[in-house]
Amino acid sequence: GSAPTCGASSLGRVTDSWRADGPADDEMSDRWSAVVSDTHLPWSTHVAPGPAFAASVRRWWIDDLALVDVECAPTSGSRGRSQIAATDGEFVALLFIREGHEVIRTDGETVRLAPGDAVVWDSTRTARFDVPGRLSKRSLLIPRAALAEVSGGAWATPGAVLERGRPAIALLTGYLDTLAGILPGLDPAATVAARNATLELVLGVLRGANEPGPKAMLW
Repeated sequence: GSAPTCGASSLGRVTDSWRADGPADDEMSDRWSAVVSDTHLPWSTHVAPGPAFAASVRRWWIDDLALVDVECAPTSGSRGRSQIAATDGEFVALLFIREGHEVIRTDGETVRLAPGDAVVWDSTRTARFDVPGRLSKRSLLIPRAALAEVSGGAWATPGAVLERGRPAIALLTGYLDTLAGILPGLDPAATVAARNATLELVLGVLRGANEPGPKAMLW
């Protein structure tokens, strides 16, 4: 189904889901590009050659924040200047790998992510991703203006690979797990409160990424 613009308040629409299942051909690549662009931000994607491709996406709205779970077969994608120009607004996204592996390339850097890894990426930068096998991941997409509400606009790090052992990351991931289970039952006021708490936890993670550490590699 079509999606409201990411970044617009979506208090009346809490959960969306999509599925893609069929031959791994050019038509499936187009369908998968449409699903990824509807649920995340504009991307051009390709499915790996093979007899079949299957993927599922579920998205929860936390007011103007989007929490998106993906399970998919091998695939790749790119976000170039045309996709960036087609994006309505600027976003910061946190990506958490749950099962499988993903390789992300941006600004000449290559990051190989494994289960338990997390990364921050900036919607204004070109990027590529490659998924070599079955993958399960979670993304949190945040309008940059929303993040500026709690950071005062001071946070400007374009991206970071987050050190998996930091308590702030464990706190955020645990909170998002709980929130995904109860969001459909929250009233509008509680949803706004959950949104504000999410932003505060994200800011704590991002501030930690700016501290020296073995995996605080900034893009």
